[in-house]
Amino acid sequence: MPMQRFDFLASVFLAGAQWITGKRLVPIVMHVPFPEPADASPWREAYGCPIVFNASSFRGEFHIADFEQPIPTGDPTIADMCVRMTEQAAQDMGDHFTGKVRQVLTRILHKGDPRREQVAEMLCVSERTLQRRLSEEGTSFAELVDAVRRERAERMLARGFLSVTEMACELGFSDPSNFYRACKRWFGLSPSSLRVTQ
Repeated sequence: MPMQRFDFLASVFLAGAQWITGKRLVPIVMHVPFPEPADASPWREAYGCPIVFNASSFRGEFHIADFEQPIPTGDPTIADMCVRMTEQAAQDMGDHFTGKVRQVLTRILHKGDPRREQVAEMLCVSERTLQRRLSEEGTSFAELVDAVRRERAERMLARGFLSVTEMACELGFSDPSNFYRACKRWFGLSPSSLRVTQ
């Protein structure tokens, strides 16, 4: 890998940390896996710390306190949503049958109300097998459809790019009033109340 790529990755990380916290992140030392150039001063100036060249790997060392900096724009609600999305993505990438059903639902939800037979056919199993395997993993088809819809609704409402009617269509609801009732059940508020206006 060319050394410019290492420098690019490091500068993006450091600039991103500064943008998030509002403070410059300065490493204790940077280890770079390429030979020391004739003039190493540009690297020392860029990183603001000593540089170890010909290192076995590309890495930086930082003070623990650097990672305890408060994030001025932090939002606990969004943070919690990101954690749940990450956990769900990790689950969906696993070998569990539930994860595979979730992936299919995510792909076809915008086409309308998902049907068991349709999903079973896409997974090359019978409808009965679909229900049995979901039951073995402690869930049901209806529960998964509801969970996938809720997660997608949460993301769309937070972004606020779509109208309530467009969101209802994207979530596979045949009528916006069904989306309205689902939002009241999920979040205790109507979609228009939850929608973030950009």
